[in-house]
Amino acid sequence: MSDPYPNDGTFFQPVIPEETVKANEEEKKLTAQVLPALNDALVWFDEEIAHCDSIEFAYRLKKDRQEPIENVLLALNITKEILSQKKEEYSNLKLNLPS
Repeated sequence: MSDPYPNDGTFFQPVIPEETVKANEEEKKLTAQVLPALNDALVWFDEEIAHCDSIEFAYRLKKDRQEPIENVLLALNITKEILSQKKEEYSNLKLNLPS
C-alpha cells in the first residue's frame, strides 16, 4: 500500500507557471526602479512643507510679491495643506508597492 500522505511534514509548494514567475520578476524590477524616485519625491514634499512653515520665507514672499502678510500666510497654509495631502498619497502608494 502506498503512503496516503506523501508530503506529510513538508510545506506545500505549488507549481507556478513560468509566465507568472516572469511577470513577478518584472514587477519587482519596476518597483526597484520606482522606489528611489518615490523616496526623492517624499523628501521634496518634506522640504516644501517646511518652507510653508518658515516665517522668513513668508516675509520674503511678502516683499517679493508686495502682498499683505495675511494673504501670504493664507496662501502658504493652503499650499501646505495641498502638499501634505499629496505627500500622504505618495506615502500610501509606497506602502502599496509589491515587495
